[in-house]
Amino acid sequence: MEKLDIKDFVTLLKAGYTREEINAYIGSEEPETSVKTAEITPQTEPEKVPEVQPNPDIELLTSLVNEVKGMKTQMEKYFIQHDTMNITNEDVAQRILANVINPPKETK
Repeated sequence: MEKLDIKDFVTLLKAGYTREEINAYIGSEEPETSVKTAEITPQTEPEKVPEVQPNPDIELLTSLVNEVKGMKTQMEKYFIQHDTMNITNEDVAQRILANVINPPKETK
């Protein structure tokens, strides 16, 4: 293979390749350059950790679930407050039979 110029070597180092990867690519253990290894090492910037942005779909689902839970709680409270049973002493069977035999007349 063709040997790399120092500019190409530095460019590959800046691109993120290691010396071992570059050497394996060009097929030799050390590139033939007059530059010392200490001069070739690039100045690395601290890697920027990408901010983890929450998935908008998950946020939407979470908000919907919370809203449904709130509605359920409100409905339970409403039905507990408005739950009444009409308990009367009147015999239901006799009332139904009386309506069949002698239905009440509507007055206008």
